[in-house]
Amino acid sequence: MAVYIILFLISLDILIAGLNSPLAAQDAEELIGRIMEEIAETEDLEDIASEIRDDLLSLHENPLNINADDLGELKRLYLLNGIQARNLRDYRKKYGPFMTLYELQAVEGFNRNTIEKIMPFVYAGPPDEQSINIRKNRIRHELIFRTQRQVFLPAGYIIPSDSIQLEKPNSFYLGDPYRHYIRYKMKAGAHVQFNFAAEKDPGEMFLGIPNKINSEFAANLNEPYGFDRYSGNINISDVGLLASLVVGDYHVQCGQGLVLWSGMSFAGSSDPSAFKRYSRVIRANSSAEENSSLRGIAGTLHWKKFDLSVFFSRKKIDARIDTNDAGTAIVSSLPESGYHRTISEMSTRHTLGTTHFGGHLTYAADRWRAGLTAFKTMLDIGLGEKEGMDVAKDFSGTQNLNTGINVEYILRKTLIFGEAGYSINGGLAALAGVTHNTPNGSIISLLLREYRRDYQDLMSEAPGRRSGNANERGLKMAIEAPLAKRLSLNLFTEHYTYPSLINGNNNIVRGQKHELALLWRINRTADLGVR
Repeated sequence: MAVYIILFLISLDILIAGLNSPLAAQDAEELIGRIMEEIAETEDLEDIASEIRDDLLSLHENPLNINADDLGELKRLYLLNGIQARNLRDYRKKYGPFMTLYELQAVEGFNRNTIEKIMPFVYAGPPDEQSINIRKNRIRHELIFRTQRQVFLPAGYIIPSDSIQLEKPNSFYLGDPYRHYIRYKMKAGAHVQFNFAAEKDPGEMFLGIPNKINSEFAANLNEPYGFDRYSGNINISDVGLLASLVVGDYHVQCGQGLVLWSGMSFAGSSDPSAFKRYSRVIRANSSAEENSSLRGIAGTLHWKKFDLSVFFSRKKIDARIDTNDAGTAIVSSLPESGYHRTISEMSTRHTLGTTHFGGHLTYAADRWRAGLTAFKTMLDIGLGEKEGMDVAKDFSGTQNLNTGINVEYILRKTLIFGEAGYSINGGLAALAGVTHNTPNGSIISLLLREYRRDYQDLMSEAPGRRSGNANERGLKMAIEAPLAKRLSLNLFTEHYTYPSLINGNNNIVRGQKHELALLWRINRTADLGVR
């Protein structure tokens, strides 16, 4: 079991408008911990924990006014689903502004769990008052620095003798066991934000090449002068027709992620409110993560009911470069871990130049929304064709074009949504889902997916069991139901199959997963759960 020591942590907030009570802060920390625990059960927590936690803490420090603000952040972080957000707006329109947060109990579809989930992140203020940071036209700074290390170290941190290094060059780490992370964020009023982040993972070099490294290896290593990964951007928002403009590192997230999605996703969540994704299309990257983010310029124009987002990205990513039989350089694999700890991992660092450009057009009416997505991918070195049944139709070459359409419609208490994608080789993929909210606060969600074997998309991150969203068919359903005032039931089931043969197997692969959980909210500080 990994045990970490937090050696140093600074969180500097200057001119924070509004103070949260200790009880509210405690509730927020508890809620964030529960959300992180749920994510850890279905996702690679190491990759997204920092980003989701930072977003939740930022939202806690800058709560939304439920009488004035857009509730998009609550939906994006899966604290509310689309029907609940609409019910809240309808209630506000019918009965006037909320006088207190306890009035949320009267909103249709809001159960105890939902209300407790959003309480630390909202407040009830005057209708003409937007969120704290928008209301206060001041400059806000945040600086966070963390240093961590494992107490019990694996053998890889012991650098062997020169002879063993030459014999087993990837059996040891080049750097120390510390993880360093720094993030600085500056907000100037409501419209300008600057982000900078840097990170060094355990096992990566930091300041110089260790003396014990074999001279032959050291001669081929680039001298490190600090962190392994850097990220930064300037973000301008809500200025006239310009809804957002990002220069630097950013994410593009469209629809349900079947055509284009970079950055954080919850592909396997069993929460019925998380079946439907909500995105801002263009979002500034606030973490040190590099591989899945884009780098360049992106922006969104808003006019009446239309949003037009365009982007251009040019950056280098990790790739393993080999040579085929004809002596041509090809990409044999695209590592996504972001680790550069060994000789082998260092050889893949920032070796492939990539270019992405495209756009997304959205039309949003009162009860429905539709979007069109199209983008092109260009690689400096082509992906090579691989052998085996599993990869017979995987993308190869230097260029790819993807297009798609996504729709959603609210029919009374039911949200219907879906997305279809098309790749230039003729591959197709589609998903469709339904989320229904009952008057007593129960939530029922159903999601179907059909990803054809020949669908090719390097930027696809839709819900599924396999990367690439190809050769998969699945059905999943989740129910969250309050049984009593303090007792709730959660059910989840999923069935999936891979229609084409995989890795030479002679049988079609099938799988299923079932979960049942009971949660008893004893009081404000104690829960009892059985899963």
